[in-house]
Amino acid sequence: MSNYELTLILDSQLSEDQINSRVQKVTALLGARGAEVVHVERWGMRKLTYEIRRRQQGFYTLIQFRSNGDLLRDLDQACRIDEGIIRHMVLVRKQFVTREEAIRQEMSGDRPRPPVATPEPAGKSRGGAEDPDAEDEDAEEV
Repeated sequence: MSNYELTLILDSQLSEDQINSRVQKVTALLGARGAEVVHVERWGMRKLTYEIRRRQQGFYTLIQFRSNGDLLRDLDQACRIDEGIIRHMVLVRKQFVTREEAIRQEMSGDRPRPPVATPEPAGKSRGGAEDPDAEDEDAEEV
């Protein structure tokens, strides 16, 4: 089974009950199709980067789940049909990170860092052996 994150942006004109029912509907669909819902995180109302369906704000929700991937087409279709969901995106994740964990890692500097390339020593070729015919740069001519 793979790890997935579903981000939903719901219409800002929806009431709290309507938002809850939409999120419940999506999590029920995931459960009915055999997915394991791991975490639901409501980020709340946020300003959109650009206007979507004449809305400048949307209610963001993150749903983390595990599935074999067979349900992704059904999930996509259900999100497209629902008028209250103005955008959705599904990402594959190697491991789940909650918002609090990400903030904690950012503050403590525990984020994995990219490997640093070490320069090759002078006089060595890529194969690792010295070229016997190569001239030594430090040698003086007599």
